[in-house]
This record gives sequence, C-alpha cells and structure tokens, in this order.
Amino acid sequence: MRLSANYFSNTFKKTMGLPFVKYLAKIRVEKAKQLLHDLDYTVYQVASEVGYSDSRYFSRVFKSFEGKTPSEYRNARLVK
Repeated sequence: MRLSANYFSNTFKKTMGLPFVKYLAKIRVEKAKQLLHDLDYTVYQVASEVGYSDSRYFSRVFKSFEGKTPSEYRNARLVK
C-alpha cells in the first residue's frame, strides 16, 4: 500500500498533534541534548549525528525548541 505524502502528513498531524517535520525536529533536538553532555562531541558533530548537514541550520532549529543555541545549552549545563 502506498500513501500519498499529503495523506500521510494530514493523518500524522491528526494523530500526533503536530506536523511530521516538527515531530522529527523535536526528536532530533532531544537526542542532540543528550549528545551535548559529551564534551568529546563538537556542536558540528552533534548536528551531523542527529541528521543535520548544516550546523547553522541545526542551531536555529535547536534554538526554536530550547530558547538557546546548542553551545549556550551546553555551557549552561556545565555551570550547574
């Protein structure tokens, strides 16, 4: 069975309460938050690990969910 992109998108949003793209970004940001605790990873590496080839775009997406950039998030965690 093949689903059209439009049908999938509408069904996903009705079921999950948010669009698939936003859901996927949320999952990626949650994984990125875990990886940012490991200081062996650079922000660029974290971005790549969670599926973003452009670390600047990743930073914008991350900030839209967390209110701070990945570097700011990491630094705030280090201060505690």
